Amino acid sequence: MFIQSDGIFVGTCTAYENEALTALNRWVTLTLHKPLYAVGPLLPPAYGSAGASSSEVPHDLEIQTFLDAALAQHGQNSTLLVSFGTLFWPTVPQYLDELVDVLTEKKFPFILCHASPFATISPALRDKINAPGVGMITCWSPQQYILSHPATGWFMTHCGHGGVSEALSNGVPLICWPFEGDQPAAAANLSQTLDAAFHLLEVRTGQGLRPLFGGQVPQGTRTAVGAEFRQIADACRGAEGERKRANARKVTLGFLQAWEEGGTARAAVRAFLER
Repeated sequence: MFIQSDGIFVGTCTAYENEALTALNRWVTLTLHKPLYAVGPLLPPAYGSAGASSSEVPHDLEIQTFLDAALAQHGQNSTLLVSFGTLFWPTVPQYLDELVDVLTEKKFPFILCHASPFATISPALRDKINAPGVGMITCWSPQQYILSHPATGWFMTHCGHGGVSEALSNGVPLICWPFEGDQPAAAANLSQTLDAAFHLLEVRTGQGLRPLFGGQVPQGTRTAVGAEFRQIADACRGAEGERKRANARKVTLGFLQAWEEGGTARAAVRAFLER
């Protein structure tokens, strides 16, 4: 497909993945002799400043009420959105149970979205989420609205490109729970290069349990997963979490600059139109 194309569009920018984009541009232009147009991030105009787009829907109102209450009770940046997109879901149910236990124990407000057809939510887990008044469960969520709400401080995600872009556009740091494909690489970039995320390691399964670079070996147990969840929950509320939030906001600024006059995305679109 690359060979047969006249040029290549990518929905990213240097603010998010500078080294990868630089290498890709070098390969496309010098080896394939084709133009590369980096036109990201691809988000609606004035993204991050809009209110709930469908607040007339009762379920959306429930989410809005939950977030407003979390803001009043716990303050800004206090709430965690947990969503693995429309396809992925943790393959070890006990790890999700442990996550809910830790968030409840820490009184860490959260919204758990289970849009995937592979999602399994036991009645016991559903009752546990709803009982303490800390959590909320939903099969669908207005993600852009949630991420732009002042109560939302963190996004636990599988690291799909769209969700990552939406979070960073709002300056929301992430907790990465990747599964496959480009997700582990995205998690490494977010946590190590950008320092705008925490990368969960103990949730790994299968080949992911092999020793990692640096010597760490995931244990593959619920106890280890719980310990990691607790450590990260505390870090989110401390200096490390604030540092990652500040770095996420730096990416936000880079996203905005990409579409300003003279920005990389705007220049790429203009270059394409002028060919």
